[in-house]
Amino acid sequence: MRICLINPPFTDRFCRGARWQASSKGVALWMPIWLIYATGVLEKAGHTVRLIDSPARRHTRADLEREVREFNPEMLVLYTSTGSLHNDLEITGLLKQAHPAAVTVLTGPHVSVLPEATLRSCPAADFVVIREFDYVLRSLAGRRDAGAEP
Repeated sequence: MRICLINPPFTDRFCRGARWQASSKGVALWMPIWLIYATGVLEKAGHTVRLIDSPARRHTRADLEREVREFNPEMLVLYTSTGSLHNDLEITGLLKQAHPAAVTVLTGPHVSVLPEATLRSCPAADFVVIREFDYVLRSLAGRRDAGAEP
């Protein structure tokens, strides 16, 4: 399965994976460690995976949409945070519209605390995965590959 893991664009130097989710006051950005872990788990399970770290690459929404379109994923995984949630859900909607057959999964601290509310506020999301999500994504992708319902 082709799986695209995304740290979406937001404001300049926005850190979702830092201890405090906000724009970095320094020049360093925290790498999206949870997405990196999940990428490794999914690759080891045999999936074709692309990790897009939009803040590090200074992506606009158009840059992200172009890269995702070129990859043509079967699963989209977006890491969200409370501070960027409105933006993250809008991007989820744009990507789902462009890739309606792709399974769309939201992860991150906000969805871990408010999974049902997040799903209700984002019709484009098929699933939310709470807390640590690397092995849950592996299981979900494996079940989808096997044609089973999650």
